[in-house]
Amino acid sequence: MDYKLQENQVFTAEVTADNVTQQSVDMDFTLPDYCADIEKILKCILNVRIFSKNSSAGVLRVDGESKVTLLYTDKGRKALRCFEQCSPFSVNLNIPEDAGDSIVDVVVKPEYINCRALTPRRLSVHGAFSLRSRLTERKLLPLYCDCDASDLQIKREETAVCEPCIFSQDRFSVSEAATFNMKTKVETIADTHLSATLTDYSLSSDRLTIKGELTLRMLYITDASTGEVDRYVCAFPFTETLRVNNEECDVFHINLSIMSYDVTLRSEALSDNPAVCVEATLSADTFGFRRKSGEYIADAYSLSCATEPRFDKMGITTDVLSHTAEFSQKQTLMLGDRNIVKIAHILWSTPELRAEFESDVKLSGKVDVCILAVDEEGELLCIDRQVDISQVLVPESDFTHMAAMSADLSNLSYRIGDNNDIELGIKINISALLLRKNTISQISDIAPVAEETPFNRKPLTLYFASAGENVWEISKGYRASYNSVLEENNLSQQILSADTMLMIV
Repeated sequence: MDYKLQENQVFTAEVTADNVTQQSVDMDFTLPDYCADIEKILKCILNVRIFSKNSSAGVLRVDGESKVTLLYTDKGRKALRCFEQCSPFSVNLNIPEDAGDSIVDVVVKPEYINCRALTPRRLSVHGAFSLRSRLTERKLLPLYCDCDASDLQIKREETAVCEPCIFSQDRFSVSEAATFNMKTKVETIADTHLSATLTDYSLSSDRLTIKGELTLRMLYITDASTGEVDRYVCAFPFTETLRVNNEECDVFHINLSIMSYDVTLRSEALSDNPAVCVEATLSADTFGFRRKSGEYIADAYSLSCATEPRFDKMGITTDVLSHTAEFSQKQTLMLGDRNIVKIAHILWSTPELRAEFESDVKLSGKVDVCILAVDEEGELLCIDRQVDISQVLVPESDFTHMAAMSADLSNLSYRIGDNNDIELGIKINISALLLRKNTISQISDIAPVAEETPFNRKPLTLYFASAGENVWEISKGYRASYNSVLEENNLSQQILSADTMLMIV
């Protein structure tokens, strides 16, 4: 006879594609007439913007633009100048053709950028960035829990399950402007950094309203003749309504990320001050999880014949925690041999963090900083350094994985020391899903097999069991009913606590 197992289905989030490709950046260009000649290149910055992510027929198409920003000084090495050059790109990556509900994460990491001045007005730029795409699907998994065959003995075990019930990714645009109320005028924008923070959300029926804030940090040149610079910080609140599944959730998480943005200046007709305009495209990954429990067949055997079970290992997410945190880090960095008297600006990269799971969840990584400094001779210098990061995110936890993590440097402060050093203080915002995962071994199929030697079944067997033996395994070896062995011997536990003589009927 064939045994047909009954199943319950649970949802799980599974990474079904994880691809990494490298894209080269090669540019050869000449400065326009309005730019000053290059005397010294201070810094060449590579930024990558993602415009769109579209999947179809097993192909993920990513369209974007690589932007190279050149910071340099003109003759005399005292005036900061800047120039930008952009180059579009398009990359096709393979993904499963039958992908259903899924979230596509595209992470861009600049690998290197080299810039060489061929002449005072002509440059050659070579670099590369890596593009990692990860496809996470919401999939159904079977939990085999029962069988209607009367001769089959079934050992069931229970597992906690935290299954995704809301699993969506939305893209939206934010367009904001603020009047530039500063004493210094803006000649040229030299560097910008835009970060997004989720401040609140509300879920009503199938509508999700998210509230957030865009923070713009800008370095600009105030006087083209002298190259004097100043800084500007502005916050833009925004509200966006998205459509999601109408599901009740025990855990809810929203991950905001900036795909691309542009910062421009617009002249105001009724004011001498210009307006700072921000056009940003954001991605909102929305996760909702429901906690439940499920039974599965951990072992089985037949009373009437020999059987051969097939065991499958299955990864189950047993719990999820939506975690947000802000922590500070301080580090003192040496500025080199030149005596520094002033810090003009500090640029930073996106923190590169990794998580280690032991008795706690520990984050470690680095942030690259570029310090634009002025020495005692008035010369502008570029000093590249790294800030090490180490932080315990969740103490005394048993989480095993992290997903949907975003990290951004929300604030940076500094103080020049007496020994030509600088003390940096940074604040980092972290948002992530912490997952507890467990691997179960369940029977997915069981079939009778022919026996070479007929099984000798006795009406009654006396078995002398030792402490620590498993009653289920003993019953399985004699093809006896497990519940009958427990009842005949007045046992309540599967593992024997003492030496015992068992009657096996």
